[in-house]
Amino acid sequence: MSRKLMTLLGSVLACLALTGITAAAAQAEGIFEATEYPATISGEQTETFEFEVEEVGTMECEVATVMGDMTGASSAIELVPDFEECTFSGLEATFVNEGCALMVYAGEENEESEEFESSADVVCETEAQKFKWHIPGTNCILSAGAGVKLKDLSIKPNIKDLDVTIRAKKVDITAAIENTPPKKCGLPTGQVKVTVKGGITVGKGKLKILK
Repeated sequence: MSRKLMTLLGSVLACLALTGITAAAAQAEGIFEATEYPATISGEQTETFEFEVEEVGTMECEVATVMGDMTGASSAIELVPDFEECTFSGLEATFVNEGCALMVYAGEENEESEEFESSADVVCETEAQKFKWHIPGTNCILSAGAGVKLKDLSIKPNIKDLDVTIRAKKVDITAAIENTPPKKCGLPTGQVKVTVKGGITVGKGKLKILK
């Protein structure tokens, strides 16, 4: 092989290596970082949460909060949610958290929107524990437990305020409608599609995302 050809091949390989490094950097996950540690991170609703239950109805919650602790920078934070003043088709719906949280992943930054393309998992201490809403006017429970995934979330860093806004623009999850014995539910039980919309701002002067 001639020296000229070897030089050309070396240049091509160097370019490919550089391209790979650049692509890897572009796809690197964001990192949540608090202003100090340990840190207690809280958040409040900025957009009303709606849960559209397929072929059943829509639940709205006027108050939503989250709370979590951080001991160091991480690509994910665990947040415990609470929902209040919820209504299902105009009637009061009660939320109960049996010991679950949302593991929210920072995801990768979309340079055009300057938002992070995020997701979250429902995590629980045991398989029996779940998020539950009582569907008013029925003997039914809407539940979501470990393994439920929320894809296509977005996180917008608010650099000046040192917080982040997590939004579910239209996220489909798989939940379940359960009976509460001894009475019958009155609705078809089993898995059901729920479309989630809403937003919450987390951090309150303590949180940012690093690229």
